[in-house]
This record gives sequence, C-alpha cells and structure tokens, in this order.
Amino acid sequence: MTETEGGARQRHGLPLAILLFLGTNWGLAFSLARFGALGGVPPLGYALWQTAGAGAILLAVAAIRGMSLPLSPAHLRYYTISALVGVAVPSVNTVVVAG
Repeated sequence: MTETEGGARQRHGLPLAILLFLGTNWGLAFSLARFGALGGVPPLGYALWQTAGAGAILLAVAAIRGMSLPLSPAHLRYYTISALVGVAVPSVNTVVVAG
C-alpha cells in the first residue's frame, strides 16, 4: 500500500463516521420525542431546546472559523420563516404524534 492510498483511506473514515453518527441521531429522533412526550415535556419546549442546542453548536463553529452571521432585516426574515417552516412546526408535530 502506498502512502497516498493510506491517506485516502483516512480521509474516507471521517465522513463515514459522521454519516453513521448523524444517521443514528436522525433515527433516534422519533424515539426520543416519544420519551419526551410520555414524560410530560411540552412539544414547544422540546422543539425549543432541541434547536437551541443545535444552533449554539453551529454558532460556536462559525465563531471558531471567524464567520459572522448576517443580521440585515432580509436575513432576519429568512431566518424566522426557515425556523418556523423547517424546524419548529415539524418538531412540534413529531412530539405531538409521538405522544
């Protein structure tokens, strides 16, 4: 095996590990929502804390990379609509259906 083959193998390992990790988390999402719903967690609270954690991680990664978040009115409107349509409503529905 040459040095480039070993380097290529190492580069393919990380994306595969990330894919498996994210796939597992995605698959567990409904089960975790069910546990939360059966435990009495309000659907809106579940969605809030789930997305707040993800948002905090993304903001930390952006800060480490030196990227800034655009805060113009157009961007804020886009963030709000995207959050409602793509995250809040589906997350609340998942908890309601799971419970």
